[in-house]
Amino acid sequence: MLISIVLAAIGVPIWLLVGVLALAFWSRRQFQKAPGVFPCRVREVLGPGEEAAWGRLESHGRWVHDVLLLHSGLALLRYRGLAVAGVEKPIASAEGTRFKGDAVSVQLRLDDGSLVEVAGPAEAQQLLVGPFD
Repeated sequence: MLISIVLAAIGVPIWLLVGVLALAFWSRRQFQKAPGVFPCRVREVLGPGEEAAWGRLESHGRWVHDVLLLHSGLALLRYRGLAVAGVEKPIASAEGTRFKGDAVSVQLRLDDGSLVEVAGPAEAQQLLVGPFD
Protein backbone atom coordinates (compact mmCIF):
# COMPACT_ATOMS: atom_id res chain seq x y z
CA MET A 1 0.00 0.00 0.00
CA LEU A 2 2.77 2.44 0.92
CA ILE A 3 4.66 1.58 -2.26
CA SER A 4 1.65 2.31 -4.46
CA ILE A 5 1.18 5.71 -2.77
CA VAL A 6 4.85 6.56 -3.32
CA LEU A 7 4.67 5.45 -6.97
CA ALA A 8 1.53 7.51 -7.49
CA ALA A 9 3.17 10.53 -5.88
CA ILE A 10 6.19 10.19 -8.19
CA GLY A 11 4.14 9.34 -11.28
CA VAL A 12 1.96 12.45 -11.26
CA PRO A 13 4.87 14.94 -11.44
CA ILE A 14 6.52 12.86 -14.15
CA TRP A 15 3.36 12.90 -16.28
CA LEU A 16 3.02 16.64 -15.72
CA LEU A 17 6.61 17.15 -16.84
CA VAL A 18 6.08 15.00 -19.94
CA GLY A 19 2.94 17.01 -20.76
CA VAL A 20 4.72 20.36 -20.38
CA LEU A 21 7.62 19.22 -22.57
CA ALA A 22 5.24 17.92 -25.25
CA LEU A 23 3.38 21.24 -25.23
CA ALA A 24 6.68 23.17 -25.46
CA PHE A 25 7.85 21.17 -28.49
CA TRP A 26 4.44 21.51 -30.16
CA SER A 27 4.51 25.29 -29.60
CA ARG A 28 8.04 25.47 -31.02
CA ARG A 29 7.07 23.51 -34.13
CA GLN A 30 3.99 25.69 -34.73
CA PHE A 31 6.08 28.86 -34.51
CA GLN A 32 8.74 27.51 -36.88
CA LYS A 33 6.08 26.75 -39.50
CA ALA A 34 4.61 30.27 -39.41
CA PRO A 35 5.12 32.36 -42.57
CA GLY A 36 8.11 34.68 -42.51
CA VAL A 37 10.05 32.79 -39.81
CA PHE A 38 13.65 31.85 -40.57
CA PRO A 39 16.49 30.22 -38.60
CA CYS A 40 19.32 32.60 -37.74
CA ARG A 41 22.31 33.34 -35.55
CA VAL A 42 23.26 36.80 -34.29
CA ARG A 43 26.52 38.36 -33.16
CA GLU A 44 27.68 41.84 -32.26
CA VAL A 45 30.12 43.70 -34.45
CA LEU A 46 32.42 45.43 -31.97
CA GLY A 47 34.55 47.54 -34.29
CA PRO A 48 36.29 47.48 -37.68
CA GLY A 49 37.32 43.87 -38.21
CA GLU A 50 36.23 42.85 -34.68
CA GLU A 51 33.28 40.55 -34.33
CA ALA A 52 32.03 38.52 -31.40
CA ALA A 53 31.58 34.77 -31.84
CA TRP A 54 28.34 33.44 -33.28
CA GLY A 55 25.85 32.39 -30.62
CA ARG A 56 25.82 28.72 -29.68
CA LEU A 57 22.10 28.34 -30.05
CA GLU A 58 20.10 28.88 -33.17
CA SER A 59 17.35 31.46 -32.95
CA HIS A 60 14.35 32.00 -35.17
CA GLY A 61 13.73 35.45 -36.57
CA ARG A 62 10.68 37.20 -37.85
CA TRP A 63 10.40 40.74 -39.18
CA VAL A 64 7.60 42.99 -37.95
CA HIS A 65 7.96 46.27 -39.84
CA ASP A 66 11.55 47.38 -39.08
CA VAL A 67 11.95 45.29 -35.91
CA LEU A 68 13.61 41.88 -36.03
CA LEU A 69 12.05 39.65 -33.38
CA LEU A 70 14.40 36.87 -32.27
CA HIS A 71 12.96 33.81 -30.52
CA SER A 72 15.23 31.32 -28.80
CA GLY A 73 15.24 28.66 -26.13
CA LEU A 74 13.69 25.23 -25.77
CA ALA A 75 10.14 26.34 -26.56
CA LEU A 76 11.19 29.59 -28.29
CA LEU A 77 9.81 31.48 -25.30
CA ARG A 78 12.83 33.75 -24.87
CA TYR A 79 12.69 36.65 -27.26
CA ARG A 80 14.17 40.03 -27.92
CA GLY A 81 13.42 42.72 -30.43
CA LEU A 82 16.06 44.52 -32.45
CA ALA A 83 14.86 47.91 -33.71
CA VAL A 84 16.76 48.29 -36.98
CA ALA A 85 17.66 51.66 -38.49
CA GLY A 86 19.09 50.23 -41.71
CA VAL A 87 21.43 47.84 -43.45
CA GLU A 88 25.12 48.60 -42.93
CA LYS A 89 26.54 45.93 -45.28
CA PRO A 90 24.48 43.95 -47.79
CA ILE A 91 24.17 40.18 -48.04
CA ALA A 92 27.52 38.40 -47.94
CA SER A 93 28.70 34.84 -47.49
CA ALA A 94 28.95 33.80 -43.82
CA GLU A 95 31.38 31.29 -42.39
CA GLY A 96 31.46 29.48 -39.07
CA THR A 97 27.72 29.76 -38.48
CA ARG A 98 27.10 25.99 -38.27
CA PHE A 99 24.21 26.03 -40.74
CA LYS A 100 23.94 23.09 -43.11
CA GLY A 101 24.96 24.16 -46.59
CA ASP A 102 25.72 27.74 -47.58
CA ALA A 103 25.03 30.57 -45.16
CA VAL A 104 24.65 34.29 -45.77
CA SER A 105 24.74 37.25 -43.43
CA VAL A 106 23.80 40.90 -43.33
CA GLN A 107 25.04 43.64 -41.00
CA LEU A 108 22.32 45.76 -39.47
CA ARG A 109 22.63 49.15 -37.76
CA LEU A 110 20.29 49.29 -34.78
CA ASP A 111 18.42 52.36 -33.59
CA ASP A 112 20.77 52.65 -30.59
CA GLY A 113 23.77 52.91 -32.97
CA SER A 114 25.17 49.43 -32.34
CA LEU A 115 25.96 47.04 -35.16
CA VAL A 116 24.92 43.37 -35.35
CA GLU A 117 25.43 40.67 -37.94
CA VAL A 118 22.59 38.25 -38.60
CA ALA A 119 23.27 35.02 -40.48
CA GLY A 120 20.95 32.42 -41.90
CA PRO A 121 20.82 29.68 -44.51
CA ALA A 122 21.20 30.85 -48.11
CA GLU A 123 17.65 29.76 -48.97
CA ALA A 124 16.32 32.23 -46.36
CA GLN A 125 18.16 35.18 -47.92
CA GLN A 126 15.00 37.11 -48.84
CA LEU A 127 13.55 36.66 -45.34
CA LEU A 128 16.87 37.62 -43.72
CA VAL A 129 16.90 41.07 -45.33
CA GLY A 130 13.26 41.70 -44.45
CA PRO A 131 11.94 45.17 -45.25
CA PHE A 132 15.40 46.43 -46.26
CA ASP A 133 15.67 44.57 -49.61
